[in-house]
Amino acid sequence: MSSTYGFDRGVESNNSARQFRAHANLTVNASPKLDFTTSLNFVKLNNHLGTDGGVSSMLGAEFGHIGVFTPARGFFPNEPPELITDLYDNTDEANRFTGSITFNHRPIGWFSQRFIAGLDYTGDNGKSLERFAPPKYAVFLSPTAAAGTIAQVLRNNLFLTADYSATATFDVTSSIKSASSIGGQFYRTQVDTSFVGGLGFPAAGVEAVSATATPLQSHQDRILNTTVGAYGQEQFSWNDRLFLTGALRVDNNSAFGENFKWITYPKVSASWVVNEEPFWHESFINTLHVRAAYGESGRAPAVFSALRTYLPIQGPLGSNAITAGAYGNPDLKPERGKEVELGFEAQLFKRLDLDFTYYNKHTLNEIVPHAVAPSTGFSQLQFVNIGQVNNHGVELQATFRAITRPSFRWEITGNIATANNKIITVGDSNPVIGIGQNNIAGYPIASYFAKKVISADRDPKTGGATNIMCDGGPGNGPVSCDVAPLLYAGNPTPTLTGAIGNTFSIGKRLRLYALVDFRHGNKLYNFVEEARCAG
Repeated sequence: MSSTYGFDRGVESNNSARQFRAHANLTVNASPKLDFTTSLNFVKLNNHLGTDGGVSSMLGAEFGHIGVFTPARGFFPNEPPELITDLYDNTDEANRFTGSITFNHRPIGWFSQRFIAGLDYTGDNGKSLERFAPPKYAVFLSPTAAAGTIAQVLRNNLFLTADYSATATFDVTSSIKSASSIGGQFYRTQVDTSFVGGLGFPAAGVEAVSATATPLQSHQDRILNTTVGAYGQEQFSWNDRLFLTGALRVDNNSAFGENFKWITYPKVSASWVVNEEPFWHESFINTLHVRAAYGESGRAPAVFSALRTYLPIQGPLGSNAITAGAYGNPDLKPERGKEVELGFEAQLFKRLDLDFTYYNKHTLNEIVPHAVAPSTGFSQLQFVNIGQVNNHGVELQATFRAITRPSFRWEITGNIATANNKIITVGDSNPVIGIGQNNIAGYPIASYFAKKVISADRDPKTGGATNIMCDGGPGNGPVSCDVAPLLYAGNPTPTLTGAIGNTFSIGKRLRLYALVDFRHGNKLYNFVEEARCAG
């Protein structure tokens, strides 16, 4: 059993965090063939998150001298800092309980089974409060802002899991062993969210939603998602050197389309400990383990994306009515990934450890939004399985023990990896997913697209740019930037990453560590430069 309590104060007077944790584990050996373990955890949080006054403070430092003799004392934007910390409060209260129980049963020597059940519940109360302003603060605010506001989100999250597995082991021959496994899983997620809020408190000290003069529109949401899966696996080993594994898994998810029920995922893998073979005589290669695998996996659609939905509206004479929402797709199925992986692990000269992996993955049936015909009466997009993405790369990790003395050790570790992805098909939607980012066939995921300026003149009077011309695209000359196309400018995913670290161990009590890492081939959006240019 264990328990902790923590209390932290932030840099603002209304910024603090309280946290209480309790944890208990219990293991019971009921018999030589049966044991069970329980784990119970409880966390209580009470956080006052302060206010978003950082930008105002920064600008105040730049421009405060302008109004230093005003009631705001030069603070930007014309509000003293105590107004923000006294009136505004963002809080988050949460209670979380997680529990699990595990049964291990070994009725006979060649058969074992295990069952795990778990529960994860969180009750969260998030509140944004702007209090009623007393006269000393009201002079800095509009009448509406001085009356105060409150917005509150109540959320209950419940996750239930159950997992059963059983394994039977046999000696097929003196050199071949078999391990047969079956299992099943159940996952259920339920998220209930409620929002309440209001504008305008009648007096100072009143902070209840029911006391506001203008209630905000409240709403409730419930999300339910259930997954049921089962699998079977067979593994053969030969002289504990060669291992072959084959498996098959089936899944069903409540977010699948009505016309699609079960999906099957196969897996096959092989590994070989080469250095234990009688023919192996390479003394400088101490160990060599090669492996290969092919497997398929999937990702279920988002909740409700397959359903046809309708939205509530007010009908004639104040009656209740509905209008078309999402068109839905009864044939919607999960995204499917097919991946091949090859690799090896080796040790050379008893000093150098290597771990190499090559992977190539094709993701089919990517779920993308697709426009529907106006004649259907539905204006929202429909989710369909028409996308495809390919990605591949290599990963190499190495550890070199350069010096190994009783009083001094020097170890060098490094890794390098490549990652390349390309969208093969995405339908006709090409949705904008961020600032200047799009998913377009032939380019990496979430690539940046922008107009490319190639020439401009400077106005001698204003100093501004004139006669701005942009790249007109492949096969086209310069064109006015008003009509120029968006061109590929890069993608946010690094195509090359790596790191190298050095660890020096001096005696038994001192260790020095240094690490350098890098990434290459990606672009990031520079908001600072954008703000400077816009200003």
